[in-house]
Amino acid sequence: MNISKRERLYPLIFTLPALVVYIMLAFIPLIFTIYLSITNVRPGVGTGEFVGAKNFVDVLTDATTLASLRITVIYTAIVVAIELVLGFIIGALMYESITIRKVLTPLLVIPLGLPPLTVGLIWRFLAHPDFGALTYYLRNALGINFNYSVNGLQAFTLTILMDIWMWTSLVAFITLGGMLSIPPEYTESFLVDGASFWHRLRYLYFRMIKSNIIFAIILRFMDSFKVFDQVFMLTQGGPAGATYYISIHLYRIGLTVWDLSRGAALSLVILIIVIIMSNIIIKVMRR
Repeated sequence: MNISKRERLYPLIFTLPALVVYIMLAFIPLIFTIYLSITNVRPGVGTGEFVGAKNFVDVLTDATTLASLRITVIYTAIVVAIELVLGFIIGALMYESITIRKVLTPLLVIPLGLPPLTVGLIWRFLAHPDFGALTYYLRNALGINFNYSVNGLQAFTLTILMDIWMWTSLVAFITLGGMLSIPPEYTESFLVDGASFWHRLRYLYFRMIKSNIIFAIILRFMDSFKVFDQVFMLTQGGPAGATYYISIHLYRIGLTVWDLSRGAALSLVILIIVIIMSNIIIKVMRR
């Protein structure tokens, strides 16, 4: 059947609005960011002259940037690992039991439906040094003198727990979706052979939904590496830089000091790191 020239243009016509929106929201801002990163733009100070790679050198040799990058990498590694394990186990439990699925689904949806700023505000009240419920139980039940506003390790741990509470359910739903596509006879054969729950996790579910797991890891890595809203609401990067993650440092450079060029350079560095790490994750997980 011959296809007319007009019909051949239909795919382009239908995708054109999406392409226009993508160019306006992604491509043009990226080009402008690259321009800022190689010039000297700062309200009242910068002249907009070309400086080459100077902003990148300044960013990569800055002690504060390197310290925030280090704490961000540690934070990201911890939250992604814990959320992946917990989400994978919860997803498997929901897959094997309809009752558990019915009970957990509405509970797991709640954190996903809350804006990050709201999550940060909730945990700020929960862990308030004077009247927070979490603070009360830690002090009275466990005897822990909890005050995240002055203890850096407690603040760092609190941001990790907040992220786990908020995003583990997303990993659970992603893995559950993959498990629901597994042919039932596979699971039944493992059950007939007497395979334990952990055996099924390792040798059946993990191997059958590896693409879902890769997707969950990349999604959580990208999101946790640029975490900002809830942490800024909770700690604002303190105390003493214990939760001064790279996104908060970027905010301070670009929107507090108004050093737009260094901020643009740092944002591109973050983008490059995310792209490189995402490709590494895909290659490692596909082996």
